[in-house]
Amino acid sequence: MPDAVLSAAGKLRVAYKNAADDETINRLRAVMHAQRAIALIRKTSCIPFPEDLVSEIADAARGSA
Repeated sequence: MPDAVLSAAGKLRVAYKNAADDETINRLRAVMHAQRAIALIRKTSCIPFPEDLVSEIADAARGSA
């Protein structure tokens, strides 16, 4: 996994641990679930996963919770 992705995942975990309110925690949890789903799809799929779709999923997860 690229260093930038690992860095972003680490920052997300720190933000989750430091979150004070339920709304922020739920939004961060949704983003983490989306990231895990994307990683699983990429790992198990022989079809490349388009980067623009990754962005759309992450944006939707951030706004959905």
